[in-house]
Amino acid sequence: MPDNTRDEAPATGGRRSSRPMPLPGSRGAPNFDKEKPIELLRFIDQMEDLFTEHGIDDDQEKKKQLGRYTDQMTEFEWRAFDTFAPEIEYKEFKQALIDDYPEAKNAGKGTLANLRKICNDHQRIDIDDIVALKSLTRGFRAEQKLLLVPPALDV
Repeated sequence: MPDNTRDEAPATGGRRSSRPMPLPGSRGAPNFDKEKPIELLRFIDQMEDLFTEHGIDDDQEKKKQLGRYTDQMTEFEWRAFDTFAPEIEYKEFKQALIDDYPEAKNAGKGTLANLRKICNDHQRIDIDDIVALKSLTRGFRAEQKLLLVPPALDV
């Protein structure tokens, strides 16, 4: 039977799982890309699922693990947050991260800026380009629904 431990790192802090955490960068491991800050909430959700699955319940260990699944500069920046200090709870650190990424904080909320961006991104499509037209309608429909969620935007 092949040894698959090369793709996994040991879980630390709190209870121990019989299975180690996936190695950062390995196939299927969560990863936060700072070029896509809107993905932060999804990344945190995936990491929290791993924390539960692998028995990581220590707040400081959770903070460290979040950083390990980013690039080196992002990890360095996150460790510089005042809320990274050992005496600060994980939930406060998490909220500070979300607050520091407006794109993530506003994820799931419609904005006119997003609607304009969708339109601008598709302004030069050819009437015969079905793929681009479908992309426009999907993006527009999704943003429209978000904008109509109460409190709806007054226009």
